[in-house]
Amino acid sequence: MTDELVKPCGEGSFIARFVSGGPKNYVCEVYSTNTGQKETQCKVRGITLTPEAKHLVNVEVMSKMVDHVILKGPEEVVTVPKTHDIVRRGIGNVYTTPSKNVQNCLR
Repeated sequence: MTDELVKPCGEGSFIARFVSGGPKNYVCEVYSTNTGQKETQCKVRGITLTPEAKHLVNVEVMSKMVDHVILKGPEEVVTVPKTHDIVRRGIGNVYTTPSKNVQNCLR
C-alpha cells in the first residue's frame, strides 16, 4: 500500500486513518506531503465509486458500519444508486437501466 501512496501523495505521506470491512472493502485517509491536506482513498467491492457514490460511502460511513458490527448493533446498509446497469433480456436484447446497489459492511 505504501508504494501506492508515494506517486499521488508524495514522499513521506502517511495513512492517518484506515477502516476495513473485509477484503476489497476499505477506506483510508492519507496525509499528503504534496498538498499538506488529507486525501481519501476508497475501495469497495461491487460499487463503482462515482462522485455521487463517494458522498454515500466514505470514512465516516464505513467507520459507523464497522462499529455497529463490533458492538452487535443493528446492521448498517448503504444503498448506492447505479445510473447504468447492463441487463440482458433474451438473445440480442441488451438494455441499460438504472438500479441500486446495497452495500453491507462485511459483504
